[in-house]
Amino acid sequence: MRVESEAVSPAKALELDPATPPEPVEIPTEPVEVQYTPQWPMMVLAVLAILTAVHVGRPVLSPVLGGLVLALLLVPAVSQLERLGINATFASGLVVLALLAVTVFTVQQMSGPALNWVDRAPEYMDNIRERLQPVSNPVAQLSEAAEQVSRLAPGGGESNAQPPAPAPSSGPSLSSQLLDRAWRVISGGALTAVLVFFLLSHRNVLVRKALHVLPEGEQRRNAAQAVTSVRAELSIHLVTISFINTGLGVAVGMSMWALGMPTPALWGVLATLLNFIPYLGALVGVGIVTVVGLSSFDTISSAFVVSGVYALLTSIEGFVVTPAIAGKRLRINPVAVLLGVLLGGFLWGILGVLLAVPTLIVTRALAEHHPRGKKIAVLLGI
Repeated sequence: MRVESEAVSPAKALELDPATPPEPVEIPTEPVEVQYTPQWPMMVLAVLAILTAVHVGRPVLSPVLGGLVLALLLVPAVSQLERLGINATFASGLVVLALLAVTVFTVQQMSGPALNWVDRAPEYMDNIRERLQPVSNPVAQLSEAAEQVSRLAPGGGESNAQPPAPAPSSGPSLSSQLLDRAWRVISGGALTAVLVFFLLSHRNVLVRKALHVLPEGEQRRNAAQAVTSVRAELSIHLVTISFINTGLGVAVGMSMWALGMPTPALWGVLATLLNFIPYLGALVGVGIVTVVGLSSFDTISSAFVVSGVYALLTSIEGFVVTPAIAGKRLRINPVAVLLGVLLGGFLWGILGVLLAVPTLIVTRALAEHHPRGKKIAVLLGI
């Protein structure tokens, strides 16, 4: 016998019978414990992965970052030429060619004295040993006495075993290493110059296209403000620091000439370049000038006068001139600057040291305009 069942609609099936009371719902009175998974292990792994990628990608990333910094440094000059009615492409080409001409002229003028110092390094080291002989003699006597005491001690006799002969070097020769390094410098410089030209001539188009990719609204406005802030702040900082370091180099060169140091222009250029390295550059400059003074003058006091004048000039620049001119813009924690310089030197060598402060400025400026980056901005700021 076939029985047809009546179809019940879903809405009717959900209706409650008014004669049936609803079941009571139990509300928990005790607090529910929510397990929180910490995110710092993933953040540490992400940071390590980024640092590894930056270290491995140095051959590609270093010309790119160097080109970005140089482009930001040269933007004011290109903008000034554009105000005079010169085309952006032509103005960018003129500025890049002027930079290359100044660089080639400086290298050509300074390479001769620098190579002369390198070739005569053994002679200068002999002069330094002779100057420091009154100080080194007591130290040598103490070392000899300590060696005699160690020989008199039980088991401290002289060993008849001869030290193993050094294995012959099977690596590339010095000339091949110099040629390889020169080729890397030339190719990297050419790539950086081309990149700087395109960044300067197409800077506005690149910014507009990068912002057009982002969705309209608050995110695009924040990105536009961040890009404008980074371009203005970093460009002004680089120009200001370049003028300050150039002034320091002129002061050092004139002081070295007045004190009778050989090749004073070389030490002025060296002071300018080293001063782009925060804290460590001044110390390295003082050490180099001290060694040169010991090898050039007849008395130790004259050498230390030269190093004292160099240290005085760099101290005036670091504690008076730079804070008065660029202190308000360089709002970076000194500890963060020092750690950034050390990390940059570990990852990329001298180029990483030079790019440490610009990278910190860009990071802080971007973090200030990002909702989740306020803590990073506070951590990097003063």
